[in-house]
Amino acid sequence: MLRRFTKTLSSSLSCQHHSRSFKQVHVDGEGGYSEAKVEETLKYLPGGEILLDLNHSDATAVLQISNVSKRNAFTGNMMLELRRAVNELKTWHEGKAVVICGAENMFCSGSDISAIRAFSRPEDGKRLCMYMHNTMHALQHLPQITLAHVEGNAMGGGAELMTACDFRLMSSDAQCQFVQKKMGLVPGWGGVSRLLQLVGRQTTLKLLLSAEKLNAQRAFELNLVDDILDIHENEVTPNATKHESPALIWAESMFQLYQLDCKLAQSIKLDFGEDKQTEMLC
Repeated sequence: MLRRFTKTLSSSLSCQHHSRSFKQVHVDGEGGYSEAKVEETLKYLPGGEILLDLNHSDATAVLQISNVSKRNAFTGNMMLELRRAVNELKTWHEGKAVVICGAENMFCSGSDISAIRAFSRPEDGKRLCMYMHNTMHALQHLPQITLAHVEGNAMGGGAELMTACDFRLMSSDAQCQFVQKKMGLVPGWGGVSRLLQLVGRQTTLKLLLSAEKLNAQRAFELNLVDDILDIHENEVTPNATKHESPALIWAESMFQLYQLDCKLAQSIKLDFGEDKQTEMLC
């Protein structure tokens, strides 16, 4: 059932794993940072929604970014809902895979202008980045295998979001771009460290300094994405569900190829340990 994040997960959890929580990168209450204050501002920035579809029968989930009129840019409300979604997925220990995608064949274009204006002072912008960095950090350490399915464009914060996933799939006609340089910024949601891990130091510098727009083939060559989905593969039959999407089929084939089960995948991810990202808004 596709829904907003207004209720807590009430289903029984059948696949148990070792309990371990990751510390926030930016600790709430330290150095004057208050997540409650950030959330108080975000809740007055409406628009868009984050939708989650949990399929208990096959232990997969689809998290959809939906703000079509703004190219799926994150409003304040959506930032809050993404945090709630990630927190809910933390407790879904029976889940194997989560696909993150955008509505209407568009992944995500970063922050909506309303959110940027509401945090226009440097100290406020820094706190918003800290909040979203914590969200991306929690997403990166979810117990499920996460896949970003990039259709259309992944721009700015959208490009950072895809780096927080375990695997990245791009449609053959999709593009991604770290556009922050054009606004005189560096990625503030933890994307620098994650990009560095994926493509190396020199390529990271080139991508951030040039704001190069990458097509799917170029992103694959740079090791930024793991596979390219032909646009015809993205077409689903009229009666198909989100859980029959090419991205989830790709994930299931990976599980079968490596004979990977829920508990083993969670154990492997827990053994990765915590990252120590500290990027901030310039």
